[in-house]
Amino acid sequence: MSDIKKVLTVKINYPEKINNSTWFHPFYPNETKNFKFEFVDTEADLVYNNIYNYTDTPVSAYDNDDAVLVPMPLYNREINKKFNVISVPLVMQHENWNITSDVGLLNELRNNIKKYDFIFVGDVNDWGIGIGDGRIVDGRVYSEFHDFYYNLDDYLEVNREFLYKLKLDNFYLENVKNKIWDLSIEVRKNKVLEFVKKLSLSKFCFTPRGAGSSSYRLYESLMVGTIPIITGMKDYPFSDIVDWDSFSFRTDSQKDIDELVERAKSLTDNEYKVMRQNGIDFWEQYCRLDNLHDWVIESFLLDEYR
Repeated sequence: MSDIKKVLTVKINYPEKINNSTWFHPFYPNETKNFKFEFVDTEADLVYNNIYNYTDTPVSAYDNDDAVLVPMPLYNREINKKFNVISVPLVMQHENWNITSDVGLLNELRNNIKKYDFIFVGDVNDWGIGIGDGRIVDGRVYSEFHDFYYNLDDYLEVNREFLYKLKLDNFYLENVKNKIWDLSIEVRKNKVLEFVKKLSLSKFCFTPRGAGSSSYRLYESLMVGTIPIITGMKDYPFSDIVDWDSFSFRTDSQKDIDELVERAKSLTDNEYKVMRQNGIDFWEQYCRLDNLHDWVIESFLLDEYR
């Protein structure tokens, strides 16, 4: 595409609340690498009816074979393909762009001296279950908050208590219980900035799945140049064209966490630098909002690019 950006008139055409995705659409910021957006209420180049499902438990994404972009899919890639569910990065909008759009700040975060070898900052989710627990029904565990029955293995992955058991010399662990979603956008921006500053001080970050099958901290780690150690994810975005093993350590289950830690510790300085840069490059190309949104628009929303 030429350096001249296409002006795209957009009409948002979905209800105020739709599967938790109203706040996330591909037209923020108002200008990407390839497009400038003008929002209208009349005839438009693009009438947007929502293509995302941002819920922790996106059951409705599997109701039919319409293409849906899902950051936290319920199943692996093989099953997702059958339902036309496309795994995408789990990123925030305003909070992410607040950092990304400030080149000086982003470079500062990436150039921070590493104080820690390993880090986890967040809710440890100590949702323990015991023998005879009434929440277990037919091998599944009921979450009242999500009104959802988790597969028992998945529920065990949501429980992050294993982090307390890790025997590591230079490990910064901060169990943060306060939630940010009820805060104003400006307050959230500051909270997320404080959070990623901490992540940037470590060589590696534990990024176990949350209530959904991914975590924001995974992509925020990549953004600031901290290598993620991933457990419990179902499907990896762009894995058909990108080698996730070139910039992360990953496994289906936290049971294998000790093996991942040993592999991380065994990296030479040069191997670490290469792996870290691979992660930054992946984030820039596939997770940075303007690039991600251009891909969504050109791949799914505008016929002329398909």
